[in-house]
Formats: sequence, structure tokens, C-alpha cells
Amino acid sequence: MTSATPPARRPRYPMPGFILKSLEDRGLVALYKSRPLYQQNDYIGWITRAKRDEVLWLRRGDKRRG
Repeated sequence: MTSATPPARRPRYPMPGFILKSLEDRGLVALYKSRPLYQQNDYIGWITRAKRDEVLWLRRGDKRRG
């Protein structure tokens, strides 16, 4: 008899206001919400886990540089 362990779950990232505003400004909220939940979560995590300000600005799609 083997015991199957459930897959590890990734942490759920809360939606930061600056990401929501960016999606709204670009008219992409509906497209974002049409993606599977794990992709929405991965996208938020990818942006918010940036270690350097320059990378965060690039991932946000902002033309300004920290």
C-alpha cells in the first residue's frame, strides 16, 4: 500500500493596488480574470518578487525607472 502525498500548494498572493490600476488603465482586467487562477497568482508573484527596483519597474510595464 502506498500513501500519496498531496502536491504542495503555492502561496496565494494578494492583488496589489498598483497591479490592479495598471490592468484597469490598459483595459486588461477582463483578460486577466479569464486566465486560470494559478496563472493569475503566478503573474502577481512574478511581479512582486522582483528584488531590484529596476526589475520591478520593467515587470510593471512602467516607463519610469526607480
